[in-house]
Amino acid sequence: MTPFSSNGSMQNEVLERLVEEPKRMVAARRPRLAAVRISPGGYFAAAALLTFVSLVCLRTNRDLLALILVVATWSLIPLLDLTDRLSFDGSDLRRTGLLAWACRIVGRPVLSIAADDIERV
Repeated sequence: MTPFSSNGSMQNEVLERLVEEPKRMVAARRPRLAAVRISPGGYFAAAALLTFVSLVCLRTNRDLLALILVVATWSLIPLLDLTDRLSFDGSDLRRTGLLAWACRIVGRPVLSIAADDIERV
């Protein structure tokens, strides 16, 4: 007899556990003890590069593309910068914010370091 037999009791139990696991993980999260903003240098460098690309587009008579690039750059980059934080909950360092959230949605792992792995501050 396989775990997923025709009676379905084992299958129902597995499905219930899968539903309950995210709820346990949310309840088990520790409160954030400290959070600091991450340096905006990388964001400003990206904004400068995209502004230069929009200038090149403007010189090659691609006005609409240049306008879209400038508006998107100078509305999204400050928003990403203001929300990007490094938070500590007592055991782990985590990167939080819109960029970390987008990376999580895409499936790329977000920076998370255990406190035991840090040798020197």
